[in-house]
Amino acid sequence: MSQERRRWVSGLAALVALGSLASPADAGLLAKARLYRSTDLFGTGYSSKLRPDGTWKIVANTRSDEGRGFAFQLAMYRAAEVATESGKRYFQVLDANGSVVVRGYSVGAEYARIFVRASDDPAPPTDCRSKRPDDCRTLEAERVMARLGATMEFKVKPLADAHEAR
Repeated sequence: MSQERRRWVSGLAALVALGSLASPADAGLLAKARLYRSTDLFGTGYSSKLRPDGTWKIVANTRSDEGRGFAFQLAMYRAAEVATESGKRYFQVLDANGSVVVRGYSVGAEYARIFVRASDDPAPPTDCRSKRPDDCRTLEAERVMARLGATMEFKVKPLADAHEAR
């Protein structure tokens, strides 16, 4: 029986200072498209919640077959989507962390949690909540969606939505 352990990782450090946003092809992320989805019956996907202070808490859970780092990519894409839906060009990452379940030498499930704020200002956030201030930064939502969206598969809208569009 393999020994299971949980390793905590810094959110943006896991993305190697957002290096995966630089070039999906270079990072080998196009090898397998992963499904962008809200949390499903099995607990995988993202969930997002607006907090009373105007920030968003975004949580993502992924399976091992979706590839390393996908939980953070899923959360970051949702953060960009939230900013865009709010009519903002940027989002500020205020805190990010997560965990990876390791079984023997293979990665199991991943968990990511980020706190973000939609913003019109490209300046870095002044209220970083992370223990590692370098994790806090401001990102352009459109750029994040373009880079990470190329690595994801999107579900077709439900039938009810399709009828409303007519």
